[in-house]
Formats: sequence, structure tokens, C-alpha cells
Amino acid sequence: MYAPKNVLDKVRSILAVLSDDVAFKIFMYIALRGEIPASTDVVERLKISLKLYYTRLKRLVDSNLLEKKGNHYRLTSFGKHIHDKLINYLAHLVVDYKRLEIIEKIFESDALS
Repeated sequence: MYAPKNVLDKVRSILAVLSDDVAFKIFMYIALRGEIPASTDVVERLKISLKLYYTRLKRLVDSNLLEKKGNHYRLTSFGKHIHDKLINYLAHLVVDYKRLEIIEKIFESDALS
């Protein structure tokens, strides 16, 4: 599939944000809970520094993956889609990797000839 450069740049930007261990940890923490209070309790639970927490939270919000509603942070609709479609899909691929590897070997072999 061909995508315009600006779309690919956005994809790269989102992947860059989520490739950061702390940002990914925060993103998944919120995804699994639905929302979190805008407090520092999460810092203690995730065992990260306050500075890391706020800088990564800002990146997630700036990437439109999270939003602040009142006193809580939650995934945006876009963030939910990223979690439900992309993260879950990748998780299934990782789990099914061995099966995919076997299928690939079968196609590469003369067994189908």
C-alpha cells in the first residue's frame, strides 16, 4: 500500500513515541485500566522518575494517543485503535511467530512442487 509522505511521517512519529520503553509502559498501563488519575501515584507503581513520567505523558498526548479529561488521562479514539488493532495484532504475530516460520519454510521448500 502506498501512503503519502506526510502519512508515513506520522506513522514513523507514532512508532517512535511507542518505541520508548517508558512511554509504552504508560500507554499500556492506561490501555489496560481505561484511564488513570492525573496524579503521581502512577510514577510509584511504574517505578519511573517524575520527569520521565511527565515528558513521556506529554509525548503521548502530543501524538494524539492520550488525552486529559478532567482529572484523568485516557486513550483517545485514535489511541484505542492503535492499541486494539496494532498492538494486539503485533502481539498475536509474536505469539504465532513459530507457526509463521514453519509456513514460510514449507513455501520455500520443494514440498509443494
